[in-house]
Amino acid sequence: MLTALLYMLASGSQSVSWVTAQEPPLLQPPVQPALAQRLPVGEIPTEVVSTQQRPVRAASHSCYPTRLIEFTSSDSQPAPTGPVRCEVLVELSDGSLLAQTEDGQLWTLEKGSIISSAASDTPFTPLTSDQIYQQFQQELPEGFKVFQTRHFVLLYNTSEVYVKWVAELYEQVYRGFHSYWKSKGCRLSEPRFPLVAVVFSNRASYMLYAEREILSQPQAERTVATIIHEAVHQLSYNSGLQVRLADNPLWLSEGIAMFFETPDGNNPKGWGGTIGRINPHNMRLFAQYVPRRPADSLLTLISQDQRLRDASTSNQSYPESWALTYYLMLVKNKQFVAYLKELAEQPPLGETPERERVEMFKRHFGDDLAELDRDFINFFRRR
Repeated sequence: MLTALLYMLASGSQSVSWVTAQEPPLLQPPVQPALAQRLPVGEIPTEVVSTQQRPVRAASHSCYPTRLIEFTSSDSQPAPTGPVRCEVLVELSDGSLLAQTEDGQLWTLEKGSIISSAASDTPFTPLTSDQIYQQFQQELPEGFKVFQTRHFVLLYNTSEVYVKWVAELYEQVYRGFHSYWKSKGCRLSEPRFPLVAVVFSNRASYMLYAEREILSQPQAERTVATIIHEAVHQLSYNSGLQVRLADNPLWLSEGIAMFFETPDGNNPKGWGGTIGRINPHNMRLFAQYVPRRPADSLLTLISQDQRLRDASTSNQSYPESWALTYYLMLVKNKQFVAYLKELAEQPPLGETPERERVEMFKRHFGDDLAELDRDFINFFRRR
């Protein structure tokens, strides 16, 4: 039996996909309860962990000052040795900083953790794919190879067949994601930092797996969906659609990922074709929730993130997030794009009170939430 887990987390340079066929998996972070509740476990990548720590949009980098900063870190991630070149994204009145290093990692530095800080004579230069590979070589076990595509760097010690399947799927998602938002008038930017996937394996039998066999497994549909889901998160935070460490409504971030994740059984890669099809998995779960859905469900979904973070309510809130996103993107697309653009103007580390979240939503979709909610539910009853 071969069990593989797909992870998405920010470590070092950027959003990184970790795929492992090891039991127990290497470098396994804690599973978020909300995701653990909704994802099945099969014989191919099925379980996903996601964090919000992703690179800021590239479009605004030119206005940030560049400094050489030496600092200490209290986090599990050790601080770099000596002064490193950073962009200062936010500087607070107490001297604390939000700094980004050339590998794309964000560091929240309290004043007391900053050993030295001076203007840099040389410009901030993001690391290349080869430099990222060298950096990861110091962190990963021996025996890893590198497979590069136009937009992704995959580090792996598993079969080349499986790595190529993952890589082609990622590139397909990249093209579809950018093409979709371009058609909606939403201008995205190219990722500023390399997009990295790390693939682990410790079983010789894994080398026998082929693309055809992967997609014939019982859990293949949800496997593809979860890979696409997390790839969309990675692209959203590297293309300017969403801003890293800004107060992005969780229903929206997850809803966008689920909008794109719908697998395509007719495609040999498992995904592709027309973006915006009904997601049968989430549609079924949402239909089960509607009969007992409380009157204030829309209000609580858009105003707070707790419903998605709480394991006791996430199995209802994730499908509703997909449904609301699907409805708004199809029925109120212009307003939805304008809403995204306003959210993308939020600065990193900001906090938006619940009341302001609701007011921003109303500015784009109307003041009468009850009427919107009725139309939203009727939209799905007609389908």
